[in-house]
Amino acid sequence: GNTSTCAAVVTVRDITPPTALCKNRTINLDNSGNATLTSTDVDNGSTDNCSISSKTLQRTQFNCGDIAAPVSNFLTVTDPSGNTASCIAYITVKDVHAPTAICENTTVPLMNGSVTVYPSILADSSFDNCSVTTYLPTAKTYYAPGVYNLVITVRDWSGNGANCTSVITVTPSGPSEKPGEDKFKMTLYPNPTQGLLNLEFELGESQAFELAVYNITGK
Repeated sequence: GNTSTCAAVVTVRDITPPTALCKNRTINLDNSGNATLTSTDVDNGSTDNCSISSKTLQRTQFNCGDIAAPVSNFLTVTDPSGNTASCIAYITVKDVHAPTAICENTTVPLMNGSVTVYPSILADSSFDNCSVTTYLPTAKTYYAPGVYNLVITVRDWSGNGANCTSVITVTPSGPSEKPGEDKFKMTLYPNPTQGLLNLEFELGESQAFELAVYNITGK
């Protein structure tokens, strides 16, 4: 029955990483063109043999530039021992807000029996949480004096649309030109843009002109 004892130091380690589980999400941009995502939004029940201490998303902020295609987003799960695991969630960003359509009225004279107005000029004060890309119709031609209601449809990149009405007063002949009056009406849209840029302009009469377009760096 003789006994003896000794002490052993036992170090317990957790070397098993968590199991990271993701789910895809669809989020809508707000009125300012932004959206926020949290790790809870994409976590699909991640687990660990002990516990999970943190969940971190690669990206939490999204904007209009993310609309085109689903965005891959990494979720990283960490346990108290520092073991990590990751999964991928695909985030679909949508813009469901229609533009605010603002039209202005105009008075135009007939010239050689007709006059053409451009909705992109009449509705260039319209705005959107992302950007306005289309004005429909692209042009409207009148052949007789009168007062006309022109309904203009303004659309954004996502196809959301809104309407406004411009009152077009067509006169037999226009008033005499005032000194310093700008006869060259021009609009660029969308602005700013990293893609296609539309340039539309209107000349009051047949004439020669030179047009120079510069970017923000002066090129």
